[in-house]
Amino acid sequence: WRNLMNTLYRLAIGMAGSITFFLLAKPIYVKLSGLRLMPSLCRVGSATLGIYFLQTFLLEILVNRLGVYIPLPWSYAAAPLLAVAELALCYNLVRLIRKSDPASLLILGEKRTDGSSRLSTGMEAISEKRRIQPEQDNRKRPGGSTGESPL
Repeated sequence: WRNLMNTLYRLAIGMAGSITFFLLAKPIYVKLSGLRLMPSLCRVGSATLGIYFLQTFLLEILVNRLGVYIPLPWSYAAAPLLAVAELALCYNLVRLIRKSDPASLLILGEKRTDGSSRLSTGMEAISEKRRIQPEQDNRKRPGGSTGESPL
């Protein structure tokens, strides 16, 4: 029973955290969308598959094999610093891998679309769709332009 209760508690906490994240994601995006930081975050976001793939080798295999150990009192300061350093390293490795067509296709699953230096990651289509869509939908509603109900 005790193990079952612990498992259900962890599941509930995980679900609550996930739901909270998804509910807050859009309002946070709307507030941050005007900042100059957003294009950089979007570029990093388009490389997340490669970052996840590379961090597995970097952190889980290389660091563990080297026997790197950080004592608990220092881990609270070291963990964020290590995460940022690892993100920067993995992102730059992804950028380097993208320069090679065969490596980009095999490791990241990305290929060039038209022979240019642009990759087909799907982000271009999303950006183009947002650029084309008008700010508001100005079509007439069934009750007229005021939005009244026809009844």
